[in-house]
Amino acid sequence: MLDPFTLLFALTATHFVSTAVLFLVWHVNRTIPGVSLWALGRLCLTLGLVAFSLQTVIEPVSSVMLGNGMVFLGLHLVWQGNRAFMNRSRTGLGLSLALYGFAMMGLMYCTLVEPSFTTRAVLVAFVIFVFDGLSIRALWPRIGDEVYFFGKVMSGAFALSAVLQIMRIAFSLYGEGERTFYDPAIATQLGLMTGILMSMVSAMAHMAIIMEYLKKDLKRQAERDPLTGVYNRRAFHTVAGHVMARGQRNGDAVSLVILDLDHFKSVNDSHGHMAGDAVLKRVVNIVESVLRAQDVLVRLGGEEFAMMLPGTVEAEAKQVAERIRLAIEAESFEIEAGAVRVTTSLGVTSIAAMDASHEIDDLIRQADVALYQAKDAGRNRVCVCP
Repeated sequence: MLDPFTLLFALTATHFVSTAVLFLVWHVNRTIPGVSLWALGRLCLTLGLVAFSLQTVIEPVSSVMLGNGMVFLGLHLVWQGNRAFMNRSRTGLGLSLALYGFAMMGLMYCTLVEPSFTTRAVLVAFVIFVFDGLSIRALWPRIGDEVYFFGKVMSGAFALSAVLQIMRIAFSLYGEGERTFYDPAIATQLGLMTGILMSMVSAMAHMAIIMEYLKKDLKRQAERDPLTGVYNRRAFHTVAGHVMARGQRNGDAVSLVILDLDHFKSVNDSHGHMAGDAVLKRVVNIVESVLRAQDVLVRLGGEEFAMMLPGTVEAEAKQVAERIRLAIEAESFEIEAGAVRVTTSLGVTSIAAMDASHEIDDLIRQADVALYQAKDAGRNRVCVCP
C-alpha cells in the first residue's frame, strides 16, 4: 500500500489547488451565489488536512482534534454554499452547531478518555455522512427551482461519498471486540484514497456547475429586461410562439393584452428618469400580482408591456385587463419628490381554440388596434379588438 503521508500530501495538494481556483473564480465574479462559501469550506478542509500532517510536530491529540474540527467546519460551509447556490434560505446553523458539538465531544472522549481508533473513525464517517445527506437535499431541485444538470452530478458525488462512509462504518464495526475488518493503517490509507477521489470529483463538479450558471446567466441577460426582470422584446416572439403552439395542441384559447402607461413622458420630464424607472418596476409588481403563474409578461419597450394569457378567452382577458387598470389607477407611486399617480390604456385580443390561422404578429396588430382605440377614446380604459 502507499505511504499514508504521501496520500495525505496528495489530498492536501488537490484541496489547496481547487480552493485557490474557487477563490479566483469568486474574486472575478462575486455575483455567483455560494462560491465564496465553497472556497472557504474547502480552505477549512485543507487546513484540517494540514493539521493532520503535523502530528510529528504538534501533539497527536491536538492534531486530531484541530484537524477534525476544521474538517467539520469545512463541511458545514460547503453545505451552506450549496444552499446559497440554489437560493435556499440561510438556515441550519443550529443543526450544524448541535452536530459539531456532538462530534467534538465524541472525539474528545474517544481520543482522551478512552482512546479508540475504531470509534473515532465511525464518528467522523457518521458526521461526513450527515453533511453529505444535507448537501444532497440542498442541491436537488424543487418545484420552481432553476434546474442544473451538474447540480445533480454534485448530488451524485455526495451520494457516493455517503455510501463510502456507510461502508467505512460497516467495515470498522465488523467483527467482535477489537477485531475489525481491517486494521487502522489500512483504514487510514483507504480513507485518504477515498478523500483524494472525492476531492477531485467535487472540484470538477464545482467548476462545471459554475460554468453552467454563467451560461444560464448569459441566456437570462439576453432574454430579460434589465430594469424590470421580465421578458424583453427579443424573447417575446419565442415565448409567445410556444404559448400559441401549446394552445393549439391543447385546444385552448389564447389572449394577448398590450398595456401602455398614459402620458408617462411627463413623469420622466417632471421627476427624472430614476423616478420613471421606479414607477415602471412598481407597475410590473402590480401586474404580476394579478397574473397567474402560467401567464407571460413582456416589456416591449419604454412604458409598453404585453401579456400572453394561455387558456383565456376574450371576455376573461378583458376582466384581467380591467383588474390591472383599476389596480394601477388606485396606486400611489412613491418617489423622492412625493407621490404620483398614473393610468393605463389596454388593448385586448384573443384567438379561439385550435385556430392555427393566426400568427403572433397578427395578435400584436389586433391588440395594437384595440390599444389605440382606448387612447383615442380618452385613455385609462380597456378596449377589445373588434
